[in-house]
Amino acid sequence: MRKSGLVLAPHPEEPATAGVSKDGKWRRPALACFVALIVVLAGAAPLAAPASAQGLEMKNAGGNPSAFEVELAQVGGKGPSLQSEAIGTLRCDKRDAMVGVQIKQGQVVDYIRPVCAEVTCTGGKCAWAQADAYDGDEYAGNPDGGQAVFMECPTTHMIAGYDGVAANRGAYVGTLRFACAPIAAMQKQRDGRAIFKLAAAAPVWAPRIDPYGNPVTDEPDQKNFTRGTQVTEYCKGAGATGLSIAVAPMVNVGVDQGKLVQSFKDMINPNSYQQTMPWDMMKVDKGPKIVQAFSLFCAKGQ
Repeated sequence: MRKSGLVLAPHPEEPATAGVSKDGKWRRPALACFVALIVVLAGAAPLAAPASAQGLEMKNAGGNPSAFEVELAQVGGKGPSLQSEAIGTLRCDKRDAMVGVQIKQGQVVDYIRPVCAEVTCTGGKCAWAQADAYDGDEYAGNPDGGQAVFMECPTTHMIAGYDGVAANRGAYVGTLRFACAPIAAMQKQRDGRAIFKLAAAAPVWAPRIDPYGNPVTDEPDQKNFTRGTQVTEYCKGAGATGLSIAVAPMVNVGVDQGKLVQSFKDMINPNSYQQTMPWDMMKVDKGPKIVQAFSLFCAKGQ
């Protein structure tokens, strides 16, 4: 296996010693081993997340597609919210395919990270090995966020579309799911990049499961959640190449109770010359970072 130049710790929900190969990439366990682990851990409490974040936080490098890419429609990022703190793109190694996505989801999508794998094409058939799938080097959002959700394609497919629902009047991303399409061929570019051509077949939705393999509903926690615009987009001709993300803190707008009481006192006190304006009573609390906007990059179909 190739050297990545970075030793990644495993995902917070996964054991600290299993699945790390000699090249330093976190390898997701094969399905049979995963099922066996579920049986052993049946009835046990969820695995605790380590205190430190895993992998590298996404750089604020802009979210524009490269010359070989097209960008699908965006979900979120259109309502009242704070300005984005980081905008960037999460990618796999340029020689590998994006075969899954992991998120953490509470009231909104808190965290997102791609799942990648090396693809082998032999005799006109392309596939990747589940045991070799690895988490992308970078993540976006809050790794200590809500419910962990894993979405992984069949081993002959890759990410080729998404469905997303905006939250809080379009300000944030409420939920995401991802479509998978069969890989028809792999084209190597001069720079070593692999472009994966898609077969002319209907895409399928990657199952949404928790760390124990249990199904997770498509809908987020409904507490304080206002459903917004739904966006469904698919790659055309070639597979996904990047997750374009904007990250911002969750904003909680409230009323400063002390200033509210003082304003009433000023109103009834004939000797008071102070006047508290309505906007002076408001307070804005910044919460943890979450996914503010999302779009998918696909290779240009030729």
